[in-house]
Amino acid sequence: MSASPVSTTPDWVVRSNENAKLMLDVIGQFAPEQASFLGVAGLDDRVADLGRDLTRRYLEAMRKAVVALRDKLATEKHPKIRQDLEIMLTRGDLSIRGAELGERLMLPYFNLNETIFQGLRALLDDQVPQERRQAALVRLRKYAGLEAGYEPLTAQAMARSRSWRRPNQVGPAKVEVETNLARAVKALEQDSIKAIAVAADLVDPQHAAAMVAKVEAELGPIDVLVNSAGAARRTPPAELTAEHWHAAMQAKYFTYVHAMDAVLRGMELADGGRFLSAADCGERQAFGDELTDDASTARAE
Repeated sequence: MSASPVSTTPDWVVRSNENAKLMLDVIGQFAPEQASFLGVAGLDDRVADLGRDLTRRYLEAMRKAVVALRDKLATEKHPKIRQDLEIMLTRGDLSIRGAELGERLMLPYFNLNETIFQGLRALLDDQVPQERRQAALVRLRKYAGLEAGYEPLTAQAMARSRSWRRPNQVGPAKVEVETNLARAVKALEQDSIKAIAVAADLVDPQHAAAMVAKVEAELGPIDVLVNSAGAARRTPPAELTAEHWHAAMQAKYFTYVHAMDAVLRGMELADGGRFLSAADCGERQAFGDELTDDASTARAE
């Protein structure tokens, strides 16, 4: 008769891991791809949550976890468990402060290419058991909004970008955006899909024409153009002037016009093409200082 294997994990490590679940549960709720990577089980078919009131819901969950960790610290005697609790509390407090400052000061920016790529790669790695790989298709369908009850992740991000915008917010660093675009192109090229990323200020029709010329020179004629409205600055109603309305139309309506005008002639020569609009993907939330933004989006539609 063989003896049952005896766990060699110290008791304090087991208890500390149980405490860590409080933080991992929050990560699993809002970033399940990251939680799966960290070893949390049961999240393979879940996807990132960018839904309505994202920051408020995240802060409520994180504050609840922090309160529970503080309660544990108040009664814990083991020095190593206390040390782990203090580290998690510091991380939790920084996450809360970062989320509060980020919503107020930073222009919303989501690197969806990375989110989707990592979410699928984590399940399709050669070391992942076959039964877990099947969840990759479920994740992909949820990212695309093809599963019941799920909105496309891109539409969620667009809605959050609109609802979070505030005057004087700081955008992401140019090098960060350029790096993310380059990585996205490289990922496509690894699957034998030729792609390029071209930056252009579509408010300027000459920039739009130069962008189209570069794309057609490298990839050939454009037969489908997907337009996504730009972002107009939010201005309190009492401060609105005619210049604000004109600027909003330039940012969200004429960017469409300039892009379409630049490809139209090529489509005519090719005997056809299609324009698709992503101006109003996903939910919308009305704010008093979004009047110019909503008006220009309506024109773009």
